[in-house]
Amino acid sequence: MSKFPGILFAVLLFAASVLYGAVTPEQLKAQSAPVTAEKYPNADSVLLFDFQSSVYQADGTAVETDDFYQKVLTETGRRDMRELTFRFNTTYEALEVPVLEVIKPDGKVVKIDVRANGRVAVEPSQMGANIYDPANKLLAVTVPELEIGDIIHVVSKETVRKPRIPGVWSNIYVLQADVPFLHYEVKIDGPESHPLQAIRLKDEVKGSVKFAETKKDGRILYTWTAENVPQVVPEPDMPPLYMCVQRLLVSTAKDWPEISQWYYGVCRPRLDAVTPEIRAKVEELTKDAKTPDAKIMALFQFVSQQIRYMGITAETEAPGYEPHDVSLTFNQRYGVCRDKAALLVSMLELAGLKAYPVLFMAGYPKDDEVPNNYFNHAIVAVEDTPGHYILMDPTYETTAELLPSTMANMSYLVARPQGDVLRRSPLVPTANNLLRIKTEAAIAPDGTLQGRSVIDFLGVNDQIYRDAFSRWPLDYRRQFFAGRLKRAMAGAELETLKIFPENVRDMSRPLAVEMTYRVDDCLPSGTPAYLLELPCFGTEFGAANFVLGSVGLRERRFPMQLFSTCGVSEQFKLTLPPTCRILSLPPKVTINAPGIMNFNRVLKSEGSSLVGDNYFSIDTVELSPDGYGELKKALAEIDAVERQLPVAGPDYGGAAETKVAEAFPAADSILLDASVEVRLKDASTWTRTDRSVRKILNYAGVKDYSELKIAYNPVWESVEVKATVTAPDGTEKELSPAEINVMDAAWVAAAPRYPAGKLLVASFPGVVPGSVVDSTVTRSCKNQSFFSLAVVFAGDFPIVEKSFSVEYPKGMSFKHSATPDGVIFREVLDSDRVRYSWSAADVPQLPSEPGRPPLWMFAPTVVVSSGDYAAFGRKLSAALTEKTRNAPKAAELARKLAPETMRIDERINAIRTWVARHIRPAGPALNELPWSAFTPADVTLQSGYGDSADRAILLGAMLKAAGVDYRFVAATELGYAAAATRPLMRAPQNIFTKVLVYLPGFDSHLNDTGEYASLGSTASEEAIGLSLDTGRLMTIRPRRKGESATSCAYRIRLRADGSAQIEASCSYFGLPYQSMHRKFKEMTPAESDQFFESLAAGISQEAQYKGKPVAAFDGYPGKLYFTLEVPHFAMVSGDYLQFSLPGFSALSNMVKTASSTRRTPLWRNGPAKTVLEYRIEMPGNFVPVGLGPERFELGRPGTAAFYRHVEEASGTISLEYGLTLPVESVPPVDYGRLVELQRELSKLSSSRIILKQQQGVKP
Repeated sequence: MSKFPGILFAVLLFAASVLYGAVTPEQLKAQSAPVTAEKYPNADSVLLFDFQSSVYQADGTAVETDDFYQKVLTETGRRDMRELTFRFNTTYEALEVPVLEVIKPDGKVVKIDVRANGRVAVEPSQMGANIYDPANKLLAVTVPELEIGDIIHVVSKETVRKPRIPGVWSNIYVLQADVPFLHYEVKIDGPESHPLQAIRLKDEVKGSVKFAETKKDGRILYTWTAENVPQVVPEPDMPPLYMCVQRLLVSTAKDWPEISQWYYGVCRPRLDAVTPEIRAKVEELTKDAKTPDAKIMALFQFVSQQIRYMGITAETEAPGYEPHDVSLTFNQRYGVCRDKAALLVSMLELAGLKAYPVLFMAGYPKDDEVPNNYFNHAIVAVEDTPGHYILMDPTYETTAELLPSTMANMSYLVARPQGDVLRRSPLVPTANNLLRIKTEAAIAPDGTLQGRSVIDFLGVNDQIYRDAFSRWPLDYRRQFFAGRLKRAMAGAELETLKIFPENVRDMSRPLAVEMTYRVDDCLPSGTPAYLLELPCFGTEFGAANFVLGSVGLRERRFPMQLFSTCGVSEQFKLTLPPTCRILSLPPKVTINAPGIMNFNRVLKSEGSSLVGDNYFSIDTVELSPDGYGELKKALAEIDAVERQLPVAGPDYGGAAETKVAEAFPAADSILLDASVEVRLKDASTWTRTDRSVRKILNYAGVKDYSELKIAYNPVWESVEVKATVTAPDGTEKELSPAEINVMDAAWVAAAPRYPAGKLLVASFPGVVPGSVVDSTVTRSCKNQSFFSLAVVFAGDFPIVEKSFSVEYPKGMSFKHSATPDGVIFREVLDSDRVRYSWSAADVPQLPSEPGRPPLWMFAPTVVVSSGDYAAFGRKLSAALTEKTRNAPKAAELARKLAPETMRIDERINAIRTWVARHIRPAGPALNELPWSAFTPADVTLQSGYGDSADRAILLGAMLKAAGVDYRFVAATELGYAAAATRPLMRAPQNIFTKVLVYLPGFDSHLNDTGEYASLGSTASEEAIGLSLDTGRLMTIRPRRKGESATSCAYRIRLRADGSAQIEASCSYFGLPYQSMHRKFKEMTPAESDQFFESLAAGISQEAQYKGKPVAAFDGYPGKLYFTLEVPHFAMVSGDYLQFSLPGFSALSNMVKTASSTRRTPLWRNGPAKTVLEYRIEMPGNFVPVGLGPERFELGRPGTAAFYRHVEEASGTISLEYGLTLPVESVPPVDYGRLVELQRELSKLSSSRIILKQQQGVKP
């Protein structure tokens, strides 16, 4: 830590001497007392006193002292001051710190032992630049007793025993910093024969500094006293403080040519150390060069690329300035900047060019009024015309430029025998530092964008990216571009990446990148207007994106440094699908701050394409405070412009007739217009009219839409169909009565007592590709339980327009869901009716993917209802219960089957089994008939068949007679998941297809399983149900241990020759138990033999049963036991045995995915669970290879979850696998979990085991 934390100027000589300014305790107390954090709220410490003294001699040697007192005000100040750092070079200076003490607020002085608390070390930061000079030292001293409110007092002394320039002494004193200065004295004592030739006080704080000069005994004493100098607040990207605050510059050198001559004299002997090998290399490199520029580039590339940047300081004349002999640098093939520069100068001279070494100040331009030797870099100059130089820096190994533009506007001094003036490096025009991007992209009708971009890196962009690419592995390069692509365009996936030249260190070829990429779903769906994301990458690549640094300040006091001029020039062409039209384009914009920056943006529509031309440039490397204000204003305007994107929208109806197929390549038809109109008389009576105008695109569309099938039941509804087919040539054909057929529903013959259901089939005439089918279906309904409807505003086809309206009497209870995105809602009220309407336009086709949920679960849907589940449940329960009464035959049978002497569970099972065996399921679903069609229990008993409701009624009557409490539950075919229940809770729907009988005392459901099921299992496992008592939706769950699941345990005794004995035990629960129980009860002996033969062959074609397999399904769970002898179970290969785990396919077949991504959810309508256990007994001297981790788990509760546990003991391996699949709607964002799960289950390492023989006899 330096005396002033904000000053980082390492070359300044804030060093030490004997005590100069005596400060009494009284003076210190008086100066310190008013210094508080309240008075100086922005200061972490305050410099109370500083006395600096420099006594120099005519030869340039000097003794420099610094005696200062600094008060700590904050924790930050304490932390900054608790370690002091002094840098020095032992070749030139000797350093002492005779006084280091902490003065407490009570006046107590704590002496700090510098030797005990400090350490001199070789300056480590130089090694980061491959420089190794043991003379560069630092002294770091810890101040352990420092607290807030303390004063730190330091006296340091630096003896300059060897001047950097013989006979020249110079210094810079910073008289202002980021801490307040109360009193600062600078005294310079020099010989009258060598007075200060140049003195300049820069950026003076008016009235804060006084100057005095006296002469005595051949010496001159210069004194500057600064009082009450305010602190400055550093700003981001400002020049170093010592370059822009109040500062004093002094030097005994008369001018810059004197410094130039000195450095030329230092370098000349080293430049002349030329060898024949160097001469030969120059001839080799320049033999084909026809021009001076060609010679320069050939020699420059050799030194920059073939001479490694690394330095060991061994010179004695002017270490740190003096280069190696050029022969040493050439032979060793390494050197630091001054060594590489010297070698290049010598080689250029040998090629006949006027070349010179150059002292360079990398950073903010130097104060040119006072000559000194404060430079931090060395480069090369070639004088091409008198007084004009070509500058070049051979330090960089991956630059195609002689002088990187990052070195523009910096001070340099050409070393010449006659001397030269201080100059500034020229500003590189922005045009030479552009990043040029050209992009061609196209969006397909399905919203997939395919793009190709070529990026050319010029100037500073070449330097930055070529250097990075030369260091990055190929994988990292790809990751970099893939990440930047995603930032520029959401969801962009990099497909190919090519970098030119392939060898990025080939500086003869420009740097360029070509990338192709893909963006899925880049056109939003379900909305009439959206912002169009443009394939623009100028904000993610190129120097222009980080050259500005921080521009958060409203205004600045100090200049802002930029490392280079630069810019981005970007052109793109985006081809849009025929279904997309531009609704609004941002206007052409030009924003210009002359000499600072330029911005232009042009967007225009050309046919089906959007063409863009963007340009942004930074045209300076230094911004004044006023210029910063202009930049801020321009950036604010640019920010507003860049947020303005084209507005686009779908236009399916506007697609040209000839481009319909092109517009919708995955569609078989287009729904041009559709409407659903409902008029309710009351909650149970209404008329619904559906109109559809559909264009047929291909033969598949003809197959799907050339006929219309409508199921209905005349007992409570009537249906009327009208249709017109317009052929591609414009001729029309109307649907005739002969083309309408009414058929009986499939169940009618098997269940004659129910009102017959009908199926109306309308065959549309003359449908061919290109036809338009206009159909209207009117359905009149009466005696319904309540009105409910879900209208989906999307489908497996594009929709140009679709509307839905419902009208009902005012005062009637009516519910509807929230309006989905992209759908417009309207409400109209009159004196006695309410009308709601919803409409959508230009809705894209839904992706046709396997395993989708019902559309209303995920697509834009409006759900409406006049119903209430509580009232519905009460009425349904009453209607069912009424039919259980007055059933003497059912009661008599129940008492006979289940006498009171039986346990109650035995009674239940006897009644359930009899009904399942003797009452045939037949008839419509619960919601397909009015409840008036429910049948009394004795009628169902006598007829021997019934639909779900009638069988539940019969079960209820018999259970009641047997003294068993029960409840009716309405059930659906849908698994219980939030995606399914959320709409139903907003607007109840009558989707209940069956009735279950729930037994509260046994937590079991009856009426959807067969006679072979276990009591407690249910085919409606995890489905949506409705408790008729509470009117609440519920999850139908089996009784504990009634869940559907299978588990198998295998004991494998493996022998060294690969044969094995396998003992298997499999357990079946829930529905798998019912299935297997029925199989074994109803199979003939021959069929049983075939079953077990296939089971054995599934493990191995050579497998033979040892003993008779056993199927035990009279108890629960059901069990299969068998033992197999398998001659070649494991394959022998050298020292290895390998085999597959038997039965593992039962696990791997449970998860099936298609592509690696999805655009729609994946629906799993029922649960599944499988557990596999293996105990493998290995032959002697064999050990497993690559078993993997002891525990591996994938997934989380409530989703697909897999686990694998491994345990290895002496001679055995135990494996356990488990997979649980719940009812689930897997959103596309989570689909990757299933892909990963299938990948894991499909790996060879999951299902195959490898054993290796360690010692002994090979198998």
